[in-house]
Amino acid sequence: EKHCEELKAKKALEELDKSREWADLIFSNTTDLMFLMEVTHDKERYRCVKVNPAYIELTGLTAEKLIGKSLQEILPEEAAQFAISQYNRAIHERKTIMYEEEVNLPLRHIIVETKLTPVFNAVGEPVLLLGVARNITERINAEKIIADKERRMQIAQYVGSLGDWEFDCSTDKLTWSDELFRLFAKDPAKGPPQLDEFIS
Repeated sequence: EKHCEELKAKKALEELDKSREWADLIFSNTTDLMFLMEVTHDKERYRCVKVNPAYIELTGLTAEKLIGKSLQEILPEEAAQFAISQYNRAIHERKTIMYEEEVNLPLRHIIVETKLTPVFNAVGEPVLLLGVARNITERINAEKIIADKERRMQIAQYVGSLGDWEFDCSTDKLTWSDELFRLFAKDPAKGPPQLDEFIS
């Protein structure tokens, strides 16, 4: 019986080691920025205990400037206060939260979307925060370009008293531009008329 218990304990340790190995592989190989913050009981509240290679590569910060450092030591004051407010929110709500922020780095300016998950111990106390941040700078810039083009198109249509429409044959859906509604004195809230009505 003792031998059986020893085998069970050995197997449990092996499975634990394997789980840790897999977790380390995921942490090290993901292209998203990952960071682990310890929830402390001192005045600085949060300290960095681990970051993945993607975090270091994108931010240009070294591990020496991150590991063991508080948020106030890593980030400028305003950025640190914003991060602390989000960390506090995740712990208060006791669930994963998401937020966007602009970050000024030594090498570049980026916009990231962060998913922050609080980790609690057996008695329900917050001990860690796991952050996964995705660089969405290109997506945001693309959205701004599209929005700017749409704005310019609206201005051009208004100045030229022109409008445009689009008909989707697969759904029989007719779409009007804002200017077309204005030219035909139609209420945009009611949507465009039926195609046969429009053509006639």
